[in-house]
Amino acid sequence: MSSKKPRNYPLPANEKLRVQAVRNYEIFDTEEDKHYDALTSLAAMICQMPIALITFIDNKRQWFKSHHGTNLNENLREYSFCTHAIASEEEIMVVDDATKDARFAENPMVTGPTKVAFYAGVPLVNSDGFALGTLCVFDHQPRELNADQKAALVIVANQVIDKIELRKNISELAAVNLHLEQSEQRKDNFLSIVSHELKTPITTLKANLQMLERIKSDPLSPIFPRLVESCTKSVEKINLMVEDLLNMHRYSEDQLHLDKTTFCIYDLMHVCCNHVRIDGKYELIVEGDKNQLIHADEHRIDQVLVNFVNNAVKYAPDSRQINLKISREAENIKIAVTDFGPGIPEEHLPHLFDRYWRANHSSKKYTGLGLGLYICAEIVRRHDGNIGVYSKLGEGSTFWFTIPTAD
Repeated sequence: MSSKKPRNYPLPANEKLRVQAVRNYEIFDTEEDKHYDALTSLAAMICQMPIALITFIDNKRQWFKSHHGTNLNENLREYSFCTHAIASEEEIMVVDDATKDARFAENPMVTGPTKVAFYAGVPLVNSDGFALGTLCVFDHQPRELNADQKAALVIVANQVIDKIELRKNISELAAVNLHLEQSEQRKDNFLSIVSHELKTPITTLKANLQMLERIKSDPLSPIFPRLVESCTKSVEKINLMVEDLLNMHRYSEDQLHLDKTTFCIYDLMHVCCNHVRIDGKYELIVEGDKNQLIHADEHRIDQVLVNFVNNAVKYAPDSRQINLKISREAENIKIAVTDFGPGIPEEHLPHLFDRYWRANHSSKKYTGLGLGLYICAEIVRRHDGNIGVYSKLGEGSTFWFTIPTAD
């Protein structure tokens, strides 16, 4: 093989996008496929050539999906004839005698053991106009293709494109089906949770009302006020669940509108969650700029903060300190709520803000529909902000969101 390297090869004008398009097909280094092998055999027979390849080219490598007449399954891009074909605007690139072509005369594929003398390649151009690779044929001696052979090679190349597009579509369809199946399962699980969670307070309410019916003639009975209080709590719980369901519907149907005003986020963080402060079990510490203004729906931002704090109390009950922090990040204000509880398993983190998703707490009993974080995410999204969570097992969790500044 010659020690001389071929001259630099040309690049398509859309090279970066082309390489990304090739990667999107996820075809590199996949197993051999008899359907592709049938097409290379057909191409070799039509053109009366000893070698035919189906190739794909990324930024460095030329890889052969099918290789008829050779055991090679890849090549360096700098030695590739096909890299010239995908950079040209020709329907088919033909090199009748590579030993006399300035582009290839010193190429190791020509001067080395492979002794390539003839090449013809049809770029495999997808529907977006990206040349992914080629269907090509080789010979060890100079040759020519007649018009019918060229036309037939183009037809076979179109069959290759159809197959790779079909393969990609099947893969995407399988991913969509899997997502739908998972979504439907989550929906079924959610409906089961709704049924269970609503049934509990309704059953309690029904039992209390039955007891009240029995003693209605004796309102001074010592059990009377306790039954009324229990009824009130059951109705409040049902009302909260129904409100969550309505909010979920409004957000999913884009029916909820924001009432934006400019207000001090520090002040809101000091007055929100008074139900937690009054209880006396937890210390809420607010840090950050005391004069920071944001332009947002104050009621909805309060809803997000209350949900974050309630979750800290619910899932990290032994974390007596809960930190609420304001910070500035470029053109955004970042609000974070941190607890020092058990933390969240890493595999749960990507799903926390999904609709219908709820973690399985096999050893603990938590009530509620699990819609809070989904609703929070929708509120933040409608404010053109971002939402997320950091967590480490044994060290605690930080739920955060950003809102564009008011100035």
